[in-house]
Amino acid sequence: METKQNILHSELKNLYALEKQSEEVMTTVLKGVKNKKVQKFLKKWQKADRQDYKAVKRLLEKNKINPGSTVDSVASEILKNIQEIASQTDTTKEAKAIGLYASLNRLVHYKIACYEASHKMAKAMGDSKLEKTLKKSSKNLNKVAKRLDKYAKKYFLPAQ
Repeated sequence: METKQNILHSELKNLYALEKQSEEVMTTVLKGVKNKKVQKFLKKWQKADRQDYKAVKRLLEKNKINPGSTVDSVASEILKNIQEIASQTDTTKEAKAIGLYASLNRLVHYKIACYEASHKMAKAMGDSKLEKTLKKSSKNLNKVAKRLDKYAKKYFLPAQ
């Protein structure tokens, strides 16, 4: 029988997979981005992702949850798209920038949704430590989303 605790554990496994998959792709993406300001932004995002990954890993260990070979299929599709765009050499600079922005925007908002859902589950279950950790990650991702929008206006989207 599926319990609330089992569902929350499943969500934590998905967060772990999401962060692990993101980390694996971000290095490739950084190689495909030539703009130094965008690289700097992506490196900061990667650093924040690493912190989230470590936090989720600690939560899994604390709760004796084995993530196994969990894969987040939604993240896989988004990350595959990001990799493809970053590695394109036959696309105009503007088209590549717009495509990369759109996919990164999708990724950050998907992550926010995952963290917020897990945060709300932890809160409903009265697990304040877990709730606090997940809420912090969610807030950090919201900051990333705002910075991404600022960068979009300067570096990703052409002047109107």
